[in-house]
Amino acid sequence: MFYRSYLFTPGNRSERFLKGAECGADAIVLDLEDGVGPAHKPDARRQVIEFFATETQKVSKTAAFGIRLNSLDSPFIIDDFKILRGTGIKPAFFILAKVECSRDVEVISHQLGDEYKDVPLIPTLESIRALDNAEEIAAFSRTAALGLSHGDLSSIYNVSPGNWEGLLHACYLTLKAARKYHLSAIDGPWVNIKDHEGLKVEIAKDKQLGFDAKVAIHPSHVQAINEGFSPTEQQITFAEEAIAVYEKNEHNACVLNGVMLDEAVIIRLRNLLKTVDK
Repeated sequence: MFYRSYLFTPGNRSERFLKGAECGADAIVLDLEDGVGPAHKPDARRQVIEFFATETQKVSKTAAFGIRLNSLDSPFIIDDFKILRGTGIKPAFFILAKVECSRDVEVISHQLGDEYKDVPLIPTLESIRALDNAEEIAAFSRTAALGLSHGDLSSIYNVSPGNWEGLLHACYLTLKAARKYHLSAIDGPWVNIKDHEGLKVEIAKDKQLGFDAKVAIHPSHVQAINEGFSPTEQQITFAEEAIAVYEKNEHNACVLNGVMLDEAVIIRLRNLLKTVDK
């Protein structure tokens, strides 16, 4: 499962759901958690269920629609489970907010029931305990990707959400766990909606560190995220040529355009080409 951009949309704003696909987001997350106030959660659940029941076939070929559930430590997730059961809807994934250990993921998986047993789960790490348990969360059999949420962690670390250096430790732990279990690693959103240059700077840092994708909280951020997490034509061409040269050389170390090619380099280039066709 490879998506570059995850656009979050409040679950009680159904007029925005299809617009997420129109702006080019790879994945649209219909949010039942923090994006929706307690009084509006019943209506959000209703709108999300109705949308999946009537609309998603129109855009299923161009975007993936998933759902962020309420956190396991909140009173609201019980009603999430209740309303989802028996609906027959097929979200592309579930985002699991504020999980702290593999047991949390297991409990949610069980409560969703067999109806959703084939739907991938994407836990997000949002606390010190979650970071301590990142590898066991990533190791859970249904975990399909691993997310890092800046909001809660920035408060815990006592740094601003845009303070990259202050959250580097959390980034490293998330990436280490994701890579150990061959999962996509998703960084949290850039929170300043109007600061597009700041967004591009953070995307470049994400990419350099090894993240595969990023959350967006506004449609205007999607294009920059998609471009930032896509290989350039030059990178694609080099990867294709390098793989061809390496295979022609019977998998012996060789050189192309001054670059030493060995098995480790070729693995990385093959992984790069996997991201070209979503």
